Amino acid sequence: MSQQLLLAARDQAERSEPAVRAAALMHIARVLKRSDHSAAEQLLTRAIAFAKELDDYTSSLLLRNAVFLAAAVSPKQALPLYADHRELDAFGGAVIGLINAMAEHSHLEDAIAYLSDPLPGDRFPLHFLGNLDRECRDDHTRLKLLRLAVRAWKEGVPTGPGMEAQLARPSFVGFLGRHWSLMPPDEARPVLIEALQWAREEKTEPHRFTLTNDPGDPELNSENELWLFGLLPALQALEPELAQNVLRDYPQVAAVVERFPRGMLSVMDKGHKFDRARDDVIMIGHSRIMPVSEALATNFEAAFREAYVLYGRDTDPENPNEAPKECWPSAWEFRNILFKAGQHQGLDAAKHLDRISDRDLRLFAQIELCAALEDLPQVGGTIRHSSKQPPGGSEIPGVRCPKCKWRPRAKNLWRCKCGHHWNTFDTWGLCPGCGYQWEITACLECGEISPHKDWYLRQ
Repeated sequence: MSQQLLLAARDQAERSEPAVRAAALMHIARVLKRSDHSAAEQLLTRAIAFAKELDDYTSSLLLRNAVFLAAAVSPKQALPLYADHRELDAFGGAVIGLINAMAEHSHLEDAIAYLSDPLPGDRFPLHFLGNLDRECRDDHTRLKLLRLAVRAWKEGVPTGPGMEAQLARPSFVGFLGRHWSLMPPDEARPVLIEALQWAREEKTEPHRFTLTNDPGDPELNSENELWLFGLLPALQALEPELAQNVLRDYPQVAAVVERFPRGMLSVMDKGHKFDRARDDVIMIGHSRIMPVSEALATNFEAAFREAYVLYGRDTDPENPNEAPKECWPSAWEFRNILFKAGQHQGLDAAKHLDRISDRDLRLFAQIELCAALEDLPQVGGTIRHSSKQPPGGSEIPGVRCPKCKWRPRAKNLWRCKCGHHWNTFDTWGLCPGCGYQWEITACLECGEISPHKDWYLRQ
């Protein structure tokens, strides 16, 4: 039946107005790739050609989204689109979205190849190493990633208040601490010593780090201790004398190492394992997060209610959303509902399609349901609100920009690398769309980036 749903969606897409047809066929190509890669590439080529024939505004929005959909289907088609439509940003550039889409759709080798020789302006996103690590299926690929990360580390990370300076180095040190053994000792040793020096000398403020949910497990007292703890297994194997020096100088690290002798690998073995049925959540509107178990028990009523509120704004006769429908906030809401329903209800989730009155938005949601049934990840994209819609919502108490003191409001939205829009302070920086934990946050007022934890006023 999932194939029937996809075939029906394609039939409707071919008969839809041009902007809907172009966007829908791109999404269908992503799902079709699961069963027929060649046919998916051909369909993607047609859809991109359709998008290029539209007016400049519509074409530009659809082709930006096409970068990530093409990366999921055919990186060779994605890269020219990316070169023409990338938008460099403070989070390391649009390269994050590109390589994430590649990696999550079994094109990690293509992502690594691009990062080996990127376009001017793109840097290797060291802060994204953990996400790429999660997509590695073998140590051979992981070693390629490690060597590329080492090269970026040696080339240097910019200093200052920016994201790379605050998150890139810790991310690399953690990655090195987990996978150092993939490299020959003579290759790993100098990198390890340099990382150790940085971990000891970097200035940080005291901060408690609980490694597990067990109150009986020891804690660490600073970021320096956290980094050193992650490097200890490598030091003990390659530089035992340096390891003893660390244990002597940092007694709390020694206590944690005694409890977790394999470093972060031991912590991860004991850590909380994500269970979709138990732990999954659905984002409702701008700021509400609901356990999927509750959404299922209430038949997604709250989610549909919010989707129709957004749909009312998108179709407001006095202030209509002039973006293509794929980019409407209500389109995202309906797609998100059907994706989550498909993950948890399987084919039975198709019953929710009849609750979407708009034919085109129902089409997009149906394709997203098919993606869930094929166990594909969600993909993000450009979302455009009605241009005249004023900002709203009250100020969030206890939160302000560390740089300019701007106070965000409840309806201010941040965009994750996956394309999901939400108020980052509702979840302490955890994206409900893809589960990525943001440790830095950009100010929507002054544009500066600060560690997420620094936004919260200390009581």
